Amino acid sequence: MKATITPTDFQWKATRKLLRLVNERQELPVVFYVDSEVVEDPEARSSWIGEITDVSIRKLWMGSDDYYGTVYEKGDVEDDYEFAERYAPKESVDKWQNLNEDDYFKAINKFIDSLNWVLCVAVEIGTPDDLPLGENE
Repeated sequence: MKATITPTDFQWKATRKLLRLVNERQELPVVFYVDSEVVEDPEARSSWIGEITDVSIRKLWMGSDDYYGTVYEKGDVEDDYEFAERYAPKESVDKWQNLNEDDYFKAINKFIDSLNWVLCVAVEIGTPDDLPLGENE
């Protein structure tokens, strides 16, 4: 007999939340964040399984200058001078160096706001603790 997967209460809640947000905000793209632990397989010889760990509406932006195309959430990079200095044009970074602290943070946040942030339904996928098997069919 085959074993069936029985979602946990948390998985049901997360799935219902995903379906509700997709239904309420049909104009938004759905983006899946997959934790690197889920797909880490240097040999790339296996399939993988993950579980929804969070669902929410977020503003995301993808860096274009690194190999991995790192994805950032807007709320995580506000006032983040390292982020701004990494992605801003050199001319802007040079101008910021001569500003007082208040103007500096205003300038970097203006740059951060100017990026092409995408409002989306973000689904985080993490590594399951175990495979929740149910009754055999």
